[in-house]
Amino acid sequence: MKENDKPKEESNRFGKNRFGFSDPTPALPEGEGARFESNEEFTASEADSLPTKENLSEDNQSVTDSEAGSLPPGEGWGGVRKPGYITANPFTYPVIKDYRKNLKDHQTKAELVLWEYLRNKKTGHKIRRQHVISDFISDFACLSKKVIIEIDGEIHRFQKEKDDLRTIRLNALGYEVIRFTNAEVLNAPGQVAQKIKTYLNNKQV
Repeated sequence: MKENDKPKEESNRFGKNRFGFSDPTPALPEGEGARFESNEEFTASEADSLPTKENLSEDNQSVTDSEAGSLPPGEGWGGVRKPGYITANPFTYPVIKDYRKNLKDHQTKAELVLWEYLRNKKTGHKIRRQHVISDFISDFACLSKKVIIEIDGEIHRFQKEKDDLRTIRLNALGYEVIRFTNAEVLNAPGQVAQKIKTYLNNKQV
């Protein structure tokens, strides 16, 4: 079906601006959204009817200045608390998100093997793979327990100092890091998964 052949009611469901996005002012009367592009001023009574910070959905829990200061980087923004699974640094995430996707699409053999033991809460805990925390991409992460699981290949033998600095930074953000080698995972994946499960069960948050 061509774009012009779509039913009229379907095309009217969302107003489209010149950029192709849905009209950002759905609460206004029909045609009012176009006034933003001409910079036409609203009357006082019209302005009073526009959405404000105070009457936005209560689902967005406000964060006080003191609370925001205590949150890890990336946990709070714009006066609204982010969902708990969003832990990336918002300033660097646009740069590393493609790299993260590439790592997720091309996991190492050890990561793929272990993932089969961790996915779908098989340990009793929600574990995410290639999850971004601050400026780092973890192999696996259990956010509810604030535990990061790293699988070290041969390259890690030559970058111990770098790994140690990364661990220090993650510790400062409140995360614990546990490590296993590729050989440990490939030789006994079930035992590694059991160690992870036990560690998470005993972890106090």
